[in-house]
Amino acid sequence: MNLWKVTFFFLCLSGFFSLSVHSQEEQWNNQKEKNRDSMLLLLEKETRAQSDKGHKTTDFSTLVPERLPEWLNQIPLSKGNKIYLLGISDPGMDKEKGLKIAKLRMKIIYSLIANSEVSNMRDFYIREKQDGYANAFIDYTGLNNKIEAGLDDFEIIESHVTKYDETILLGKIDIRNSKSANKKADQLTTSAGILSNARRIGPSTEMISKINLDSEFKHADQNEKIQLSYEAYAINRRINTETTFNEDTISCLPALNLRYSIDDQHDYDTLNVDQTSFSLRNGIWYAYLTAIFFELTDMAHGSAVNLANINEIFDNFAQNLTREIVTSSVKCNQKRIMIQSNNLYLKCD
Repeated sequence: MNLWKVTFFFLCLSGFFSLSVHSQEEQWNNQKEKNRDSMLLLLEKETRAQSDKGHKTTDFSTLVPERLPEWLNQIPLSKGNKIYLLGISDPGMDKEKGLKIAKLRMKIIYSLIANSEVSNMRDFYIREKQDGYANAFIDYTGLNNKIEAGLDDFEIIESHVTKYDETILLGKIDIRNSKSANKKADQLTTSAGILSNARRIGPSTEMISKINLDSEFKHADQNEKIQLSYEAYAINRRINTETTFNEDTISCLPALNLRYSIDDQHDYDTLNVDQTSFSLRNGIWYAYLTAIFFELTDMAHGSAVNLANINEIFDNFAQNLTREIVTSSVKCNQKRIMIQSNNLYLKCD
């Protein structure tokens, strides 16, 4: 599903805010059911389409966890012009392909954290019911950036290939050297969209989400273009992912349950188990990318604008509708990362 379709989804949803409170209740109930059904049908269609493509999926053995290298919990903080980054491939990739994708993704991560334009909209709905409360939360985030820097600007410091065939690279870039006026620089355009839709009625909770990450590389000395895309569809804990390289699918994975361990459980003062963690069950790349997306979104919400807030008593039941919207430029050069108990923790300073 393209980003313009996601935007259309929200334009349809936003119509009910202009109506009266009494009509909002009825339209909200009808619309949220339609939106839920549409999302479920879309995710089911995409999942079925992926499985029908005939791509071989790997049966990963998780009886013994993958032992990760200690340097993953000891990544240096950025100093001056030097920034440290991870590049990670999908599980199940061969060594050559995994190395290429990990290098490209290191550049993509740099484009996201260097200075992204973040647009975010959050809708909250709470209604008191006879049997409890009905809650709904919808979050849409768009990130865009365009940078200049060549892949040869990155120095690979560490590398590791997991037993799940993931290539993990730790690289360093010196911003001062990458912006030298004496050389032409490659261009990278990155756009991403994250849609989250959660609802809770009594004790039952349902979470649906979708991630799009599209990047285009343009080489300075030639007309060649490289397009790399990543998509993830999730219903609760079931996550399906797909990676395309120049429009060819190179990875198509169903829901996974991968396990990792690490000897050095380094504990930063600002990283603790009380903050949000991201499960590694679907691979390190999915957890790392999702953590960065959510951290950038939260940073942008320091300047959030409350666009709508309606509190009303309707038929003796309380209801509340709230919308927040924000557009901001954010960066995350100082990243603290910790892997513990099959979860990844990340914080931007």
